[in-house]
Amino acid sequence: MSAKTQSSVKQGEIIRIVKSIALAELRLVPLVGLRGLVTECLYDRKEPGAMVKLLDGKYMGATNWFIPLASLQNEQLAEKRKKEELINNLNI
Repeated sequence: MSAKTQSSVKQGEIIRIVKSIALAELRLVPLVGLRGLVTECLYDRKEPGAMVKLLDGKYMGATNWFIPLASLQNEQLAEKRKKEELINNLNI
């Protein structure tokens, strides 16, 4: 994900969790693909990211998780990319 996309994640935004090395290091790969609501942006940390409330259920009994910035994708952008991928696959 580009730096421009990453910096556009804001509190109150709906995101989709995507794969990243930082997410794997936190052992949170099972969260990949889930949607969440950004409740707090934490950009001034060693590992920037956000606190996210899961919208698609719980993981390990909790709904609030720190998600690294590299794993946050704007839900609207994710839907746009999915549509573009489907269109490209139809044009093969």
